[in-house]
Amino acid sequence: MEYIKSLTQLFSISCFVTKYSGSRMSEEQQEFDRQKKLWNSKKIENYSYILDISCYSFPEEKKKIVVANNRIVDATFVPSHTEIESGRKKYLKTIDDYFDIIQKEIEDRSSKLTVVYNKEYGYPAYIYKTAEVAEEDVGYYLDKICVA
Repeated sequence: MEYIKSLTQLFSISCFVTKYSGSRMSEEQQEFDRQKKLWNSKKIENYSYILDISCYSFPEEKKKIVVANNRIVDATFVPSHTEIESGRKKYLKTIDDYFDIIQKEIEDRSSKLTVVYNKEYGYPAYIYKTAEVAEEDVGYYLDKICVA
């Protein structure tokens, strides 16, 4: 329920939905470029955020990701505060990594993509990829960004 409430709050954030029609591709890329430029202009290298992944294959706790000098330095499950084992940390992403994912999806056009950008900082607060196979749908919800 908290997840749905949080998604509802995202509508106060800049929203951009991509549909991969040829005529909109330029507009999608322009919006992506605007938001990435805004994020880069803030020169944020140290921050933390809460990650909630929506996926059919493995439901699990939210994660608190701590980034220093644009590298993940700590990751724990929330609310248990259990350390995420090092083998799984390699799959976690920085905000720049999420921008890379979005760019790849825009270029590949292999799935539908919904992106909600944060108005103040430009980072992708919500990313949802709808693939041709339902089990491959995945959503990333980045919440409670704390800039250090």
